[in-house]
Amino acid sequence: MKLGEMLAAQVERVRGFTLTIAKEFSDGDMMYQPKEGLNHPLWILGHIALSQDSLIRAMCCGKEKKRPDWAALFGMKTKPSADRGAYPSREAILNEMAAIQRESVEALRAMPDEELFAPLPKGVSGPPFLKMRADAAMLAISHEGMHQGQLLYLRRMLGKPPMM
Repeated sequence: MKLGEMLAAQVERVRGFTLTIAKEFSDGDMMYQPKEGLNHPLWILGHIALSQDSLIRAMCCGKEKKRPDWAALFGMKTKPSADRGAYPSREAILNEMAAIQRESVEALRAMPDEELFAPLPKGVSGPPFLKMRADAAMLAISHEGMHQGQLLYLRRMLGKPPMM
């Protein structure tokens, strides 16, 4: 099995669980913030989509970012707002997540191992610890897993029973 196939399979597994958790939130719950400025479920889902777009599609696969416009809403240094009108709809975010996911998985499966072990594409900058393209994909996987923990914690704070 090629490295790209293994990475793609893990990307699919982690996203499957993210979507399972996301289904647990009602539309009203999507803006739940236990304290002002903390991540709410809608922001987390948009942030995951933006991060996969940046880490896998751009840094790993060398493709142009699909949603650079989302950086102002869901970027790393943004402050989640309680204003529902400031964000795309839940459906729009889930659709973008699906489109970015599809393209990411296809690109990873098609990448030869030599490319995954190569440095980031020219003109693409990332954190200094990303030495090769595969590092960006692995960071996307672990990053989404970290945000799954936030989603699980938020659903418990809403009074829902443990999922596991």
